Amino acid sequence: MSAISPSDVVGSKLEQMLQPNHVLCKNDMVWFMEFVKSRVYANDPRLLELPPERLLQNFRHYAEIALTLIYNHPGETETERLRTCLTEAVYGLLPTDTRSSQSITL
Repeated sequence: MSAISPSDVVGSKLEQMLQPNHVLCKNDMVWFMEFVKSRVYANDPRLLELPPERLLQNFRHYAEIALTLIYNHPGETETERLRTCLTEAVYGLLPTDTRSSQSITL
């Protein structure tokens, strides 16, 4: 029996959150923000390799998620916009992010 690595858990959680049939909830968004924060605090080398323009784009989407949480709860009408923000904000943090941000596959 093989052990499940933390990166497998993170990948599975993100993959689940990005599925169109998954209903995003506040806990999902908070988990995601904590994940990104932990990667930034850890000086993740994948982030350090991103160009400044891409880092700004990641931050813009991260901030949009944060403001959505502050001012209202994610609803059905915002789910796709939030899913796009999730995809963009996590760009560069996963090993499969070698393609354009529009085609990220977990």
